[in-house]
Amino acid sequence: MIVRGNFTGILAIVAEVAGEEAARRLARARGGVRCYIPRRAKPGHWLVELLGEREAQAVCDAIGPGEVEVPLAGTGRQADARRHAAELLQRGWSNARVARAVGVSERTIKRLRARMREQQRQPDLFRRLDARRRA
Repeated sequence: MIVRGNFTGILAIVAEVAGEEAARRLARARGGVRCYIPRRAKPGHWLVELLGEREAQAVCDAIGPGEVEVPLAGTGRQADARRHAAELLQRGWSNARVARAVGVSERTIKRLRARMREQQRQPDLFRRLDARRRA
């Protein structure tokens, strides 16, 4: 596993080729979400807008082209994030949009959504079992 400072994996590579500030910006903007790293960093691409042309191209050269999941870099506060995520999911937001908004991985949002569905089904199941026992 590649390690640089507080970063591991993809973020360690970004820190190595574009600097630790670039790795922090990438983690804040895209942490926990899968994104595509192109072969060439063209003007207007989200990576160029986020890091600048030189740093974005360095990241593309080191990682791209391909889809990667950018890890969350040292984010805590998961209970608050999950509560907020549940509210946003109930408003109809997409998994990726919720993940970016609350700073958790898209995978976490998928698990949260599945748990929410299960909790909605469970009361109905328990109600039926209770009704059968009373009959």
